[in-house]
This record gives sequence, structure tokens and C-alpha cells, in this order.
Amino acid sequence: MGTTNKQRGRQQFIGGVLPRVTTYTASGAISLTPGLHLINVAGVGAMTLAVPTGLPDGTEAEVRSMTANAHTLTVSGGFGGTGATRDVGTFTAEVGAGLTMVVVNSLWHLRATNLVTVA
Repeated sequence: MGTTNKQRGRQQFIGGVLPRVTTYTASGAISLTPGLHLINVAGVGAMTLAVPTGLPDGTEAEVRSMTANAHTLTVSGGFGGTGATRDVGTFTAEVGAGLTMVVVNSLWHLRATNLVTVA
């Protein structure tokens, strides 16, 4: 059976919805919304991320660098609630550096990192 005209060119996304994309052009707080967050700061961006109070378990957020700068992301309470021992992600000065996080028990947990050091 072939593809009908209505099916041709249609793309499928998880949940049938395109992910939300938010771009940041200055240092500051990353919004507590699921989706893709792009850091497009001309210099080094110092970003912060609050505890995901009120977000359901399984909510994902991805943060990526759009510029070749060593941005930082400070997560309140640390990743997985580890406090100051693992609360800052430092991005390698390369476009595409980033990390993916998921909410578990009202805390951000790392799912994956790419060219980011967490300490």
C-alpha cells in the first residue's frame, strides 16, 4: 500500500506535538518549561535553573549552546539533589555542547551530556 497525499511529508513527534524551543541572548534564568533551550549569548553566558517544583516526573529539558563560548549552567540544589558537589555544568567552547535533564521527585537529573563538565 502506498503513501497517500495526506500522509506525504507529515512528520511524527512524541505526543504529536513539536517541542517548545526557547532562545536566550543574555545571561539569566532558564524558564521552567519542557523542551529545547538554546543559549545564544555573544560572550560567556551564566545561566541558572531553578528546582522544578510543580513539574511532573518525566518532564525533559535540553540545554544547548549555539555559540562557541564556555557557558555555565547552575542548577539550584544540584543535579539529583547533590547540592554544591554537582550543581554547575560548564560547557566546552563549542557549538552544540549541551545536556539533557529529566525531572524525578521534583529534582533535575542528568540524562545525557555532550561536551559539558559537571562539578
